[in-house]
Amino acid sequence: MVHSFIKRSCPAAACLLVLLLTAGTAFADLATAIHDKFTSAGLSRDARLAVMISRSSTGERLVEINTDVPMKPASCTKLFSAAAAVEILGTDYRTETLVQTDGTVDEAGVLNGNIIIVGGGDPGLGPRFQDDKDDVSEIMREWARDFKRKGVVRITGDVIGDDRLFSGPRTGIGWYPDEAAEWYMAEIAALTFNDGCVDLHFNANGKVGKTTEVKLVPDVGYFTFKNSVEVAPKETPGIGSVSLFRHEDEGRHIATGSIPKKKKRTRWTAVSDPARFTAAVLLHELRAAGIVVDGTHKSSSLPSVDFDSEEPGTTLIGHPSATLATILTPILANSQNLYSECVARLAAIEAGNGSDFDAVTRTITDWADGHGFRRNGFLVMDGSGLSSLNRIPARSLNDLLLYIHKDDPNGELMRESMARPGERGSLRGRLSKLKGRLDAKTGSLGDTSTIAGFLTLENGEDYAVVVMIDSTGGAERVLDDLMLLIDENLNGHSAQNVTATIE
Repeated sequence: MVHSFIKRSCPAAACLLVLLLTAGTAFADLATAIHDKFTSAGLSRDARLAVMISRSSTGERLVEINTDVPMKPASCTKLFSAAAAVEILGTDYRTETLVQTDGTVDEAGVLNGNIIIVGGGDPGLGPRFQDDKDDVSEIMREWARDFKRKGVVRITGDVIGDDRLFSGPRTGIGWYPDEAAEWYMAEIAALTFNDGCVDLHFNANGKVGKTTEVKLVPDVGYFTFKNSVEVAPKETPGIGSVSLFRHEDEGRHIATGSIPKKKKRTRWTAVSDPARFTAAVLLHELRAAGIVVDGTHKSSSLPSVDFDSEEPGTTLIGHPSATLATILTPILANSQNLYSECVARLAAIEAGNGSDFDAVTRTITDWADGHGFRRNGFLVMDGSGLSSLNRIPARSLNDLLLYIHKDDPNGELMRESMARPGERGSLRGRLSKLKGRLDAKTGSLGDTSTIAGFLTLENGEDYAVVVMIDSTGGAERVLDDLMLLIDENLNGHSAQNVTATIE
């Protein structure tokens, strides 16, 4: 190996110390090109970059830039939580949501007691894995029908959501409280429905300057909603953004922004106390089915809940989750934070560590340490990457990618579950030139943009690539430019090698 050091002046970004480890000097030009592209990209002066590129088959390190510097991994954290969960739980793992009662049904069809929905940690309860994903309340409606089939005509108690399987806060340290209404900030609970969100379907069908139409799904009156999104002129450039806010003490959600005339937008607003929301949806469907319910919707976290919290109830319905193998795609391709956090908690419980954020941290860290991936500065505070305090060196991510490629018995599944340009997940609308040749996990957090995955060249050669950028604005744009540069350069090297072999 040849070790080279390059230090250049960086007027628009922080200076980089670039360490090149190359087979001969064949890839020194690539590292130099990456460095120059980054420093001339117009990012903030304190921008930071880390890059590591290795051959997937041999682990040979071709380019290293700041690979031992702990960086914000954003959602690339999910690679560690997913890999650990798959090993601890197994790909066929399922959990189960139970519908129970602490009462009995008399001859008149009156259920004297409460209905209790016991959460098993399934993040996908709802339409996610249904054939008809637009029928959001299908599962709850079927449960209500099941009560009808059992002859229940009245329930004297409440519908209670029990999420006690998970402990501790429902949001993590270093998360962004001002964004609590956004779908990616859904609260982590052992019982959650429809990804912990209400769908908001906006339609800018009215006059310019007027409020858009909006439809809430499911609309069960769980919170007060104020729509301040306006219809904007079609020709106005740069419009169409909708911002969501939530006021906990008032139980109120607010949407602001604008949508071009005649256009439609769908957003998702995260609810507080997902277990109580789940109970509210079932209560709504029970009443819609003609069953009288005397009580209201509650959750086990409320002090006023009246049910025997120690004795298990009689199970009326059991609903299994999708397999962990199936849940990996929402985690690695779509980057669903809720799914990653729930799976990480289930793995932590199985590992005997508990079921809160600290348990998740211990489980992931122990797993990474056991496989030799934990390096100086490795710090995870959650299982999703939402925490701004997470730090993972690029070398740790690259080591994990090589493990997935060569040694992980579930490596093929992990790779198949990642995002792909032009096809699915977070890369559907990015890096179209790499369609069919890139499987990767992306990350975005504030001004941080990351990617870690596998790049296949035109001749079939496979590379593990990690790029991490921390900057004030423009990080994702520059990251995509660097990925295209890496692809072009590696393909050029491959062509040169083929030519040399032929000669």
